Amino acid sequence: MNEIRFDYKSNKLLFGFATILFLGMAIYFCSLAIRNEQGMVIFNIIKLPRMGASFVFIVLAIVPALLTFTCITTLISDFTTDKEVVISETSISAPHSSGVSKKTIQIKFAEINDIYVEEIENNFRLYILHPNGKLVIPKGMIPGKGVFEELVSVVTEKFMANKSMNTDTF
Repeated sequence: MNEIRFDYKSNKLLFGFATILFLGMAIYFCSLAIRNEQGMVIFNIIKLPRMGASFVFIVLAIVPALLTFTCITTLISDFTTDKEVVISETSISAPHSSGVSKKTIQIKFAEINDIYVEEIENNFRLYILHPNGKLVIPKGMIPGKGVFEELVSVVTEKFMANKSMNTDTF
């Protein structure tokens, strides 16, 4: 059986930079919370004592710490698992989400209702609508120049060929 495979990986350089940035922000806000010796006034409306200001800095440190954890788990997932989009004659198989999920969805071309590409602020996504929901393949997860466009054309070609075969039988 003829299969076409496309790697499905996040941009390691981008996630590495984001990890360092968020870690730096978390450390900075933690240090502000620890070294805080005065209260805080927010928009000349809310006046917080020293402990209240320290609490605000701790909350501000938690958000980038969680984002750091998310980036690290995504990087670890990318290095430990081989994710790919596999297109066969009758189906497409792709990872369920762009995060750390290891789940893979297989959709037969006969079950696909619609396919379209959406652009949001220069970020392209391939949407594949099927009876159980939708599969989204972001361009950023398909490494290489022109590879996403090739993926879209192959999937669209197989979908249209299968669609015309189904309409011919009725």
